[in-house]
Amino acid sequence: MNKPAALPRIGLIDPMAARKPTVSACLEMALAQAPGLIDQVLDGLLLALTAGSKGAAPDAPRPALLPAIRQLVERRDSLRKAFTGQLRILSFGGGSSDRVRTTVRFDELQFFDARALDESIELARVQRDVEVAVSDVRPRFDALMSSVMGWISVQPTINPLRPEIWAQAYRDAFAAHLPVPELRSELLAVSSGRFAAGVRQLYRELSEWMAAHQVEPAVTERTVLATAAAGAAAATDAPASEAARTVLTLERLRRLFNTDVGDLLRGPNLVAPAGDFLHTVPACVVSLQDMKQVEAMIARLEAQRSAKGGARAARQQADALRRRPLEGRALAQQIGEEVGRLMVENLLADERLLPPLRDQLRRLEPMLVSLARSDMRFFSEAHHPARQWLDQVTDRSLAFPTAEDPGFDAFLASVEEGVEALLRNPAGGADAFTRALAILKAHWAEADRQLLQQREEAARALLHIEQRNLLAQRLVEQWSTRLADKPVPALVRGFILGPWAQVVAEAQLRGVADEASVRAYQAVIEPLVWSVQPRLARRNPAHLVKIIPGLLATLRSGLELLGRSPEQIGLFFDALIACHEEVLREARARREAAIAAGLAVGDELEGVSAEEAEASGDAAQAGATLAEAAAVMPADTPWLAENETEHFGYIEADAVLPVDPESPEVPWDARAQAEAASDAIAEGAWVELLLDGQWTRLKLTWSSPHRTLFMFTSSRGRAHSMSRRSMARLLASGMIRIVSAGLMVDGALDAVAQQALRNSLGQR
Repeated sequence: MNKPAALPRIGLIDPMAARKPTVSACLEMALAQAPGLIDQVLDGLLLALTAGSKGAAPDAPRPALLPAIRQLVERRDSLRKAFTGQLRILSFGGGSSDRVRTTVRFDELQFFDARALDESIELARVQRDVEVAVSDVRPRFDALMSSVMGWISVQPTINPLRPEIWAQAYRDAFAAHLPVPELRSELLAVSSGRFAAGVRQLYRELSEWMAAHQVEPAVTERTVLATAAAGAAAATDAPASEAARTVLTLERLRRLFNTDVGDLLRGPNLVAPAGDFLHTVPACVVSLQDMKQVEAMIARLEAQRSAKGGARAARQQADALRRRPLEGRALAQQIGEEVGRLMVENLLADERLLPPLRDQLRRLEPMLVSLARSDMRFFSEAHHPARQWLDQVTDRSLAFPTAEDPGFDAFLASVEEGVEALLRNPAGGADAFTRALAILKAHWAEADRQLLQQREEAARALLHIEQRNLLAQRLVEQWSTRLADKPVPALVRGFILGPWAQVVAEAQLRGVADEASVRAYQAVIEPLVWSVQPRLARRNPAHLVKIIPGLLATLRSGLELLGRSPEQIGLFFDALIACHEEVLREARARREAAIAAGLAVGDELEGVSAEEAEASGDAAQAGATLAEAAAVMPADTPWLAENETEHFGYIEADAVLPVDPESPEVPWDARAQAEAASDAIAEGAWVELLLDGQWTRLKLTWSSPHRTLFMFTSSRGRAHSMSRRSMARLLASGMIRIVSAGLMVDGALDAVAQQALRNSLGQR
């Protein structure tokens, strides 16, 4: 078969480029190559079809696909535009859009219909081919792209040009031009290899282009830490896992939630079980109804028995199963066991769980598999006692990075006690786990009660801070318009739109008791603005002298309400008085000159010369140069008083980031990527934060309603809070890394769904 034309090479050196490329530049470079990818695929399909008709290409598309291929060729321009447009939407969106759906969640299978199932399989097939094709060039590409995005460590999961982005755009473009599912699925299957080869070439070319523009690759961290999805995927990829060769498929797994079990169990020689069982059996029990599936399961069972030394008994059992294929209730139980075994093996393969805890879970494996075999509610109900017990144990264990951490021995002892109680009654089912869960909660009750009280107090205070900041933002919007056309010194403008907006907002939050204060704090703005405009204040210096004491008293009262220290207040007052002193000094000089000239005291001229106006402007700007005064009153980040900062462990990114004068400013698009990553962290997630050179394990226990403030707590109950901006910067700098983004049991079950998806690809 003739080789299709290669993509045009990307120019390696741009003589006009004086700086390293931005994320936007990299994306535009990739988008410029996108139409060529479609041309390569279509030309390759035509060549393969021609060669196949002559018998020279055994893997060529079926001749029956020729009309569909010609239709795509005729609409080549439309297909190119659709692919490029979808790629632009997904890549510039950072892949955070809900439209990127390549991971099948176990608990979402209940919403799958046949169409959604086909779409998932089509997408997974394209993504698999792309991932295989780029496997050798992707590490370098990810490292370079992560560096361009502003990360110091490799972040492949948020690369805007990662394989799933390409796969999603390609599948969506085909779906828009081939509405017939059967034709689309087959054409995607025969063309995805050619498409993947083009993506591989583009990865290599882009990597060379970035390297030629002095982009240094980010550091690859070798660590067991990962997101929940990555951890689950790693668990299912264990080559030694016998359960990874399960016969479950996605189509059958989805019936776990939406198949009529009464129909499933209906048979000529079958008595339906009790009503309580009917509504709990998962519909995936039909996954072995055809003999092909049964034979595969029998072969697996035989291999397992042989490994244990019972080859003869295994052959006898296999022969018996062949003579009497599984059906009805026995089939349901067998599939429940299969899913349960996969889930347990995924947990045992997850290195985020410390070895002593995995040993305890391994002791429970037979009991858990037996429970999955007999009580299918384990899969469909997240509040099942056994699920709750596993969730509590595995999630709490993430508080301990090592077995030597304080508190781990006590935690492990409580788990061991629960495991011993469960093993004394292995047939106890859900009731046994209910009792074991009560034992665990009794062990942890006192410590949890104290931690919960601390978290609630901190959350209430942080919620108050967020509300104050939101109110302050509204005030800033109102006042900015009023100050827009006034020549107010930068120092005072920043004070009004920063700390003073916080003062008024704080007084408003305190309600009726501070209504008078609210009016006073709002009323002081006009005289403050008037007092720092020399052209106006010169006209009535006596009034300026009169209002200064009351003005300073009101300002001091408000700043004390906000918790400002006397040093901070004094620093600002010094700068403010410097502005006033310039006007008063000029007023005294004019007064003395007027007296010497024989004029009455009130006869000073109101006009101001151009020189005087310029001098007054210089005086006003002199106050603004007091950078230290302005620096203690930032207006663009949530503000906490000193006692709040200490009590809640508030972290400013600038305070913990290493100082590197040569480090460039993080570009806007890199900050946007980091903020998108911070938005993806939900309550309950475990992270590690680099503090004083050491990684500290923390759990996200609270986020404000508008997600502007986040609170993390350690296993000892110490709180660390930060703003959304600080968290994004720490993520971008690699000083926060995600340990687990969700419950580990959910991740293990999601991995079952992923394995079923891979098995489905093998059957289509």
